[in-house]
Amino acid sequence: MNTECMGTQFEFQEIEGKPVIVKNDGETISSDGGLILLSMVERRYRIIEGMSKCFVDLRNPDLITHPMKDLLKQRIYGLCQGYEDINDHDRWRFDPLLPIACNKSPTSRGLAGKGTLNRLELGSEHTVAKSRYKNILSILL
Repeated sequence: MNTECMGTQFEFQEIEGKPVIVKNDGETISSDGGLILLSMVERRYRIIEGMSKCFVDLRNPDLITHPMKDLLKQRIYGLCQGYEDINDHDRWRFDPLLPIACNKSPTSRGLAGKGTLNRLELGSEHTVAKSRYKNILSILL
């Protein structure tokens, strides 16, 4: 019995004018192909963008490299892909699909590490940040 194989590549909708092609040829590899689908859902419904409005960012605006929306995208996409620990992001942020999913250039290496993401998770519901590590606050609704 012969098994018929499907084509060697799949093409998704373009992202910012760039073709998205999935193939198994051994070049740049990611096991997180579901990120493309997650990012397409976010682009359409802007769920994470809405969630970002539930936080107050008390960080110095002149020193911010990763806006709230980007931190949330990276963290939520990580959870969806099975990266539940913050320390996973120090390695996972170099996955070739993550920058694309986070609306960054595919060659971008400017995604948040565990230290920056930790500020998001250490935040509190209080109106005054007590340390530089707790300067992202959630808003009670």
